[in-house]
Amino acid sequence: MSLRISPLSWFEATVNRTKEVMLYKEGATILVSLFILVLHFTLDRVSISLPK
Repeated sequence: MSLRISPLSWFEATVNRTKEVMLYKEGATILVSLFILVLHFTLDRVSISLPK
């Protein structure tokens, strides 16, 4: 008995798993994005306020 997985079902399983991981990590990803955005604007303000 050979267990053959069709490429389509393997692809669908991979896509479903990827979606689960992305949904799980989405909350953390949003927080990291906000942190990077705030850090970027903070560094911009600091560099503008420094004497040249």
